[in-house]
Amino acid sequence: PRPDSRYGFALAADANETRQWLFGGILATHGGHYGNDLHVLELSPQGAPLAYHWQQVPISGHTPIPGRRSPAMFYSEAQAALFVVSGRSIGHTLFDDVWRFDLVGSAWTSLTPPETRPSPRFVALTARLAPDEYIIFHGRESSLVVPTDSWLVNVAGTAPVFTPLDSVCEEMPTRNNGFLVVVDNSTVLVGWGMRVDYSIQADLQQLTIDRANATICAQHFDTTGEAPTATFWPTTALLNGTSLVVATGWDGVALKCTR
Repeated sequence: PRPDSRYGFALAADANETRQWLFGGILATHGGHYGNDLHVLELSPQGAPLAYHWQQVPISGHTPIPGRRSPAMFYSEAQAALFVVSGRSIGHTLFDDVWRFDLVGSAWTSLTPPETRPSPRFVALTARLAPDEYIIFHGRESSLVVPTDSWLVNVAGTAPVFTPLDSVCEEMPTRNNGFLVVVDNSTVLVGWGMRVDYSIQADLQQLTIDRANATICAQHFDTTGEAPTATFWPTTALLNGTSLVVATGWDGVALKCTR
């Protein structure tokens, strides 16, 4: 069976994107309950006829991880595991924790958070740059605080390793929600989303990552033609050659940008 209707969930996919896991979120059908359930969507491989199947992942023993909305979740190919970081509780407090889910043993384990890690937050933007390497971009610490830091996350080991990226630009875009789309393992597009004052923005910027110096820089894309309408909570963005397609989760609008 497919998961109950919800928002504020976390998603992670395997390297072939034939399995996608969904965790937590605010369950619309249960009076706003904050879930701690885990589901997997199994997809047919590329080139095969489209087929998919939802299944709730069975948990060995009890499920100790507290329910939450909008955490970050990462898939580790090397560990055959998922890692869940931070998120917000039903009491609007932020979790400062790290959890590991063993996909073989189907069990949750609480990990000791490393000393170097992002501040607690929710609705952070994340994307996979390379196998077992991700980026965390901004997010929201509270209704009035949007952090402006970015992090590399390596999940090849038994626990995530976080590396802060120093911004070398005069002005780094601040946002939560929105989308990240990976161009290559050092270049990411970031767009749409909300500012700290909850105003909605419809812009597009390119983030360039320098691993050797642990830095990140943003470059604004000047657009021509009719500007797309600012939309709320884009949930999907796909890069196909020179075209970027954005599908929004709130307004139900699809946009196509070509460069």
